[in-house]
Amino acid sequence: MAFPKEYKILIGIGIGAILLAWLLFSFGKNDLNQAGPLVDRSDAYVKGSQMATVTITEFSDFQCPACQTAQKTVDRIMSEYNGRVKLIFRHFPLDIHPLAKIAAEASEAAGKQGKFWEMHDLIYQGQAEWGDPAKRLSEDQAKEIFKKYAAELKLDLTLFNQALSDRLYSEVVSKDYNAGLAAGVRATPTFFVNGQAIKSPSYDAIKQGIEEALK
Repeated sequence: MAFPKEYKILIGIGIGAILLAWLLFSFGKNDLNQAGPLVDRSDAYVKGSQMATVTITEFSDFQCPACQTAQKTVDRIMSEYNGRVKLIFRHFPLDIHPLAKIAAEASEAAGKQGKFWEMHDLIYQGQAEWGDPAKRLSEDQAKEIFKKYAAELKLDLTLFNQALSDRLYSEVVSKDYNAGLAAGVRATPTFFVNGQAIKSPSYDAIKQGIEEALK
């Protein structure tokens, strides 16, 4: 039996919709469920007691608004579990954030002078100043702001500026990014507790992961 032309069109649209839904389902699954093990970086910066039995690993993007918001959750967790948990920060600059990688390199350059966490805080606190996409700052303009933060922290500006100019920490940031990809990270912020991926960056989800690790 021959179908009218309009029915054939509707059937085609229906089949196309089913295929699209299948593709979205297949590629939209949580990659953390099918990921490889989390590979540590020995020189990554750590906050908290080195003797802590629980390790939180955060993959973050300095230009990501959700990552900035998540810092309040991280601070709350670190305060509540003081002495029992430690935090490892890893870089995961997303392609949609063009200044995230240079911000990560700035934090590493400050870390070389013993001020990683201080620069980490300033970069997040000043995110609207340098990272607002509406401002469309160039990488060089963002660097000038990071140099201002370095001056506030009383860093050796010659060393700091040279590190940014020579992109000394580009490879470090790329290593973190690749380690995150291998572990299933696709969005920021993403947290792991003792190497186990946390499904959500919420306070409750991270807390649950910690409590399970402490048992």
